[in-house]
Amino acid sequence: MLANISHSNVYLRNKRFFYLLIFLTGASFLWLIWNYVETVLLSILTAILFHPLYLKILTWVRGKVLLATTLTILAIFLMVLVPLVVIILFTAAQMVAIISDIAHFFKSSDLSVGEIVQLVNSLLANLPPELAITPITEQSIRSSINSLIQPASQFLINQLSNILSLGVNFIALIVNTLIFIYVLGTLFTNYEKVGQILKVLSPFDPATDDLYFKRIIAMIESMAKGIFIIAIIQGLLSGVFYWIAGVPYVLFWIVMATFLSIIPVGSGFVTLPLGVYSILVGNIWQGVMLILAYVFFISLIDNVLRPKLVSKDAQLPESLILLSVLGGISTMGFFGIIYGPVILTIFYTTVELYLKFAQQQEKNL
Repeated sequence: MLANISHSNVYLRNKRFFYLLIFLTGASFLWLIWNYVETVLLSILTAILFHPLYLKILTWVRGKVLLATTLTILAIFLMVLVPLVVIILFTAAQMVAIISDIAHFFKSSDLSVGEIVQLVNSLLANLPPELAITPITEQSIRSSINSLIQPASQFLINQLSNILSLGVNFIALIVNTLIFIYVLGTLFTNYEKVGQILKVLSPFDPATDDLYFKRIIAMIESMAKGIFIIAIIQGLLSGVFYWIAGVPYVLFWIVMATFLSIIPVGSGFVTLPLGVYSILVGNIWQGVMLILAYVFFISLIDNVLRPKLVSKDAQLPESLILLSVLGGISTMGFFGIIYGPVILTIFYTTVELYLKFAQQQEKNL
């Protein structure tokens, strides 16, 4: 009996030591690859989402692992990455064109804004003395707009130049692409093995491990379907109506509508103002069509598709999704749109399973 207790104590002590060692070496390795950690995270997320496709291709090629991995990665590039890069390039070009056109309009137009200035100043004159604001002038409006347009235009031009330029950025792109491909290929071919290693390292019992990992994978897949696929569909359908209405810079507005659907603020913040603007400039039927299309068609897509793509148990509160996307963008840049909801999904799932675990423990007491 004493021997068993002593053996148990030694095993527990060794286990704690190994956990500490794994933590220290893992932290060191993370520090080592920190410059590429976003690429690795993107590879992990891609592997989770496209592993079912890999299994289908593996069956199709009769178990030839290398061929299945190559075809899956090629399919991912053709379906996702290449279109995304093309969209980013064309959208950046349209943004530069929009800003350039606005700047040119305010520099060359003879449009009088005197009536608007008088109206605004009359409203400002009615404010209490403690809230008094200096009256505006036409020149101050033009100067303010130019001060906003010029740095924004310069920023976008610089970003576009960086994307298209060769040299260091090109080398970094090649390196990150190679890392993405190799990590993704390794994860596809060792998917189950990686899962088993994580379960061995986990201090939970096997049943809890299975439930936890299955739940996280299911939530990530539901997040991709419920957030990104629906947002893309809403953005593309909005774009069809923009094109019919003759709205200029259609691609830019599609991207904006898709982005606002992801946040989720909603594509209505693009479609409805475009409809009102069309009516104000004399395009009556186009503006009315945009407004009606959003109210009776585009806005209902979420209600129709979400129950089919996402189960009730996997739906996340929209307020948390909004915070995760905005927080991800502010801390991690463009790919924060993806990483933010993923981190939220893992956190939400962990809390949810802990509550179930605590309730089960209370029942057992």
